[in-house]
Amino acid sequence: MSSNMGNMGNMGNMGNMGNMGNMGNLGTLDGGSIAVPERLGVPLWAEPAITFKADGSTVDPATNAAVDPSTVKAVADLTPPVALTVAWEPKNWGGQWNAWLVLNEFVAIDWVTLGVSSWTAINIGSWTHQQSQAELQGLIRMMQDERADALGEIVAQDALYDHFAIYFLRLLRISPVSHPATCTLLHVAGLIGLMTVMRFKGQPGPDGKPRPRPSQYLPALVPPVAVPGHPAFPSGHATQSLLMAELVLLAIGKAAAQSSEKLALWKPYLHTLAQRMGRNREIAGLHFPSDSTAGYILAQEVTARIVAYVAANPGSRLATMITNAGKEW
Repeated sequence: MSSNMGNMGNMGNMGNMGNMGNMGNLGTLDGGSIAVPERLGVPLWAEPAITFKADGSTVDPATNAAVDPSTVKAVADLTPPVALTVAWEPKNWGGQWNAWLVLNEFVAIDWVTLGVSSWTAINIGSWTHQQSQAELQGLIRMMQDERADALGEIVAQDALYDHFAIYFLRLLRISPVSHPATCTLLHVAGLIGLMTVMRFKGQPGPDGKPRPRPSQYLPALVPPVAVPGHPAFPSGHATQSLLMAELVLLAIGKAAAQSSEKLALWKPYLHTLAQRMGRNREIAGLHFPSDSTAGYILAQEVTARIVAYVAANPGSRLATMITNAGKEW
């Protein structure tokens, strides 16, 4: 009993989960969704409008005289700095929604005329229940030896792709402001990755059914996050994360100056990050290692089709986006 209680010391690491609240400061992959509360009863638009002078004093922007609270305009009454007839521009699209436009165009491809085999011809391997049982031993060791340390990343990278795409932004030292096209490419990779991985999630295994999750074989794995409501094979996180890396590398490869050198420098960083994300899902007890391997294979197969599509359709949204992202590098 006392020895088991010693393991409770690891629960101290759960205190670090409180720091996950700071993840809210990251916003989303588009840089938004951060709450901006206002003072009750005195929003910004109700404030008296002022401008600063060089000496730090304030004046009425309309008269350049001392501020008179009885006559100065409120912010809401000022002439808008942007014309009211402004048109919707391409830059106004959020990356997430722009990526949907790319996906809509991408799924309409006739792969046969493009000279690329159909999606159903992709071979990502297979699995057996015996293989699953053998891999469970490794997952148990991961749970015991690595889960406590990996828990912060596991939680942060859970759920939708934009939760783990943030890690690519931090690695690349970019933002939606500095590299908008590159950030939109991460959305594209997330959506195309999700679409393609779901084509294979339902494929039958040895007993004619899709692959169960590891915790269905061994409930004691007790994943620390919700088990997704779809089969294990292949891993969606592995597919999407490597596809994100590959699309960024395609963009960097478009850069005119020293592209080959930049590719060589960035490739191991991006691929290692993708592999780490896939492995975190194994440590969490959500995937078998062979699920991740199949996801990495699928991501490279999809990348090959994207390269063929872009070459054959240079005027497509995706081709234009990759070119624009390349200019950012």
